[in-house]
Amino acid sequence: MTDDEPTGFDWRNVSNDELNGDRRRDAYAEKLRRSVAAIQEYNAGRELAEQYAINSSSLRQMTKVKP
Repeated sequence: MTDDEPTGFDWRNVSNDELNGDRRRDAYAEKLRRSVAAIQEYNAGRELAEQYAINSSSLRQMTKVKP
């Protein structure tokens, strides 16, 4: 099996450490989902000037994945 082949594995129950160390393509969606959730949690209740933007650049920096 190559890194590009989907495994059908449910990534939602995997720890962040394990997920971040995995390079399989089917883990990308969960990495992106968790990154968006983390940014939204950080931004909640903050002034606009203090918030992080959710865009492809910020997601790529957090996940090392090309969205």
